[in-house]
Amino acid sequence: MDLLEQARSHAERNRRTGFPRRQPPSRSRTRASCEALRVTTRLSQCLAWLMVQKAIHAGELPPEAARDPDKRLDGHDVCNVTDAEQDPEISDELRSLLTRSRRLYERVSRLDDRIGGA
Repeated sequence: MDLLEQARSHAERNRRTGFPRRQPPSRSRTRASCEALRVTTRLSQCLAWLMVQKAIHAGELPPEAARDPDKRLDGHDVCNVTDAEQDPEISDELRSLLTRSRRLYERVSRLDDRIGGA
């Protein structure tokens, strides 16, 4: 939850200090926006997966729901990209969010693989 709050704060600060509307965004600013969306995607995927697990443990979903492809962790093509974590044009804060969100996503992915029988 702390990571989610930090990502939200980062996005809010960037929204308030955005580029002027009449000026097109620079390449580095566009890249940073794309990477911020990657953080959001990772965290959203993890949160959705955790909510399914919670529902299973609460008896709201049957245990076999953990193997349902629609309830498994998704977004691997987007979430497993790591090249921006070393990009000096991206802020230290965003690089940190990228690294920490990837590590969380990887942990959840390993759990999903174990539970889902992959």
